Amino acid sequence: MKMRFMKMHGLGNDFIVALDAPEDDGALAALAQKACDRRTGVGADGLMLVRPSQTADVRMQLYNSDGSEAPMCGNGIRCFAKHVYEAGIVPKAAMRIETPAGVRDAQCTVENGIVTQVRICMGAPRFLSDGICSTAIDGEQVFYWPLDTGVPHAVVPVEDPTDRAHMKTGAGLERAKPFPKGTNVDFIKVLDRSAILMRVWERGCGETLCCGTGATAAAACACREGLVDDTVRVLLTLGELTIQNENGVYYMTGPAEYVFEGEIEL
Repeated sequence: MKMRFMKMHGLGNDFIVALDAPEDDGALAALAQKACDRRTGVGADGLMLVRPSQTADVRMQLYNSDGSEAPMCGNGIRCFAKHVYEAGIVPKAAMRIETPAGVRDAQCTVENGIVTQVRICMGAPRFLSDGICSTAIDGEQVFYWPLDTGVPHAVVPVEDPTDRAHMKTGAGLERAKPFPKGTNVDFIKVLDRSAILMRVWERGCGETLCCGTGATAAAACACREGLVDDTVRVLLTLGELTIQNENGVYYMTGPAEYVFEGEIEL
């Protein structure tokens, strides 16, 4: 049996959108691991499925590359919105998307029938501490802000987020004692009141080129600390996301792209 798919990415955070995946959820974890493998499969950070919804226009189901189900993904939901609009599944630029983390409103910018940008209401972040926390990773103290933006995050302020040594710290912090269910880890530096530099280690994926919920988490922490304005650009490896704080509710705007389509043997 073969499965048709579309390969998509949001600033390098890449996804396989299954066009005719099995309905049996029990088989999807193994399918995600197989399809997302970058040596023997298609290669991606996650496997995405389009499902019907009783509460919204459509439902997004997403599995990380390790087979774990993801409650929310900022880059993934932008790709999802682009796909369902351009495929005619949800033929309107403003749509509501059901996720395990709740219903998210999406607004697509459309030019000549093509979605060029998607703005997502990310909701109000849930801060898990009143201030910065710390824990020991490989004998060194790591300071972070813990919060939830649909998935858990630890936002770590550092001098140079592009230093590759941080990825080892991210791997250690992902499953550290304060995070029994795991966490995404975002390494950030506030450049000025309108820009944050960020690199990320994602729970269930490892290092990724971009993280939308992480960019939201970074902006929310910096905003709470009074370090940035209500609109801030989060600079990633392949581009940037715009995060806006509107009375405590955060909105993320960024691109989504198709890469290729094909079939994979199940």
